[in-house]
Amino acid sequence: MEVRVFSTAPNLSLQGPVTTGPSQPRTQEERPAVLSRTQASNCRWFPVSPESLFPILLAFDRYAAWWPEDVGVRVLTEPPFGLGTVVEIATSGNAFQCTVEAIEAPLRVAMRYDSGLHDGTGVWSLEQQNGGTEITFAVDLRARGLAAMFLPLFDVAGIHSRLMQKVFDGLERHLAAAVP
Repeated sequence: MEVRVFSTAPNLSLQGPVTTGPSQPRTQEERPAVLSRTQASNCRWFPVSPESLFPILLAFDRYAAWWPEDVGVRVLTEPPFGLGTVVEIATSGNAFQCTVEAIEAPLRVAMRYDSGLHDGTGVWSLEQQNGGTEITFAVDLRARGLAAMFLPLFDVAGIHSRLMQKVFDGLERHLAAAVP
């Protein structure tokens, strides 16, 4: 098992002058900007081919069979061939929607985080390796709105990585149950 966490540190940048006293309307360029970025990547090796794993990743309506019980996954729209599928994911602290933006069978599924506390991307990558497949889920997220002010207080990448380890544990159990 390998966990790679790239960054959880907020990036604070101020644009334009910062003044105290009565506020005046500011242009977008003059407003203070607070950005919180989370990048995390989790990997696990499975003793099956990418062609075996890939359909499982695209079967969003079956995620309940292997995702943690405390994470709700609901398919909101499912166009033919998966591209454009919108999935709602609900955890104890957040609910958000993701849209499938790219599918490169059997190696990659890229999603855009559309709502909730973050904007950004999540990518499933599969690489044939040592007679099996290394599967990676990587996120590159930026906090949205007021969340940019309080999310830096939390180890979002660590929280996400712990959740993904549970997801990988569930996938491992799911695959073991499928083998006769």
